[in-house]
Amino acid sequence: MKIKLSGLLKERMPSGNVRYRVRVEGKLGLVSPLLHLTPNDKAFMEHYNAARMGVEMQPEVKPVDSAIKGSVAWLSHKHLEDLERRVTAGLASPETLKKRRLLLSELRRSYGEYSLNIPARTILSIRDGIADRPAWADSMIAAIRSMFKFGMDHGYCQHNPHWALQRLIGARVGLHPGQ
Repeated sequence: MKIKLSGLLKERMPSGNVRYRVRVEGKLGLVSPLLHLTPNDKAFMEHYNAARMGVEMQPEVKPVDSAIKGSVAWLSHKHLEDLERRVTAGLASPETLKKRRLLLSELRRSYGEYSLNIPARTILSIRDGIADRPAWADSMIAAIRSMFKFGMDHGYCQHNPHWALQRLIGARVGLHPGQ
């Protein structure tokens, strides 16, 4: 693709790759650092205009791209991307997305680097660790189940060992307050 923009320099590397640099406007001979995008990218003009002013912008990296593939963090980011698309399409509630973001960010903080083959006893320890907030613990289990169901439906994982985990609120026995 041939593109003519003032101050845009196309450099061919010894490896044969092409990189783009931009001269800072009003400063003769001063060349900004690299443009990290090619003219085919949507954000190229934004990065080009910033470089003309002498500001280097880093390309945006999606969280799913920075997570280890096959980890709990990776699957949670994939699940949240899908949930965002469903909210945009009107198939899911924005409140569900908001709550899942909170729950899954808490999960990623402690267990994000774990493999998708995370044992059920680990999930049980997560639930029991927040048992003083039973509604939150139940929501965490529901979010984890939903995340693994999404993973199974899309072929990211083979099984969901967390279906058998019981809810805390539904597991109460004896008299309940107000009865």
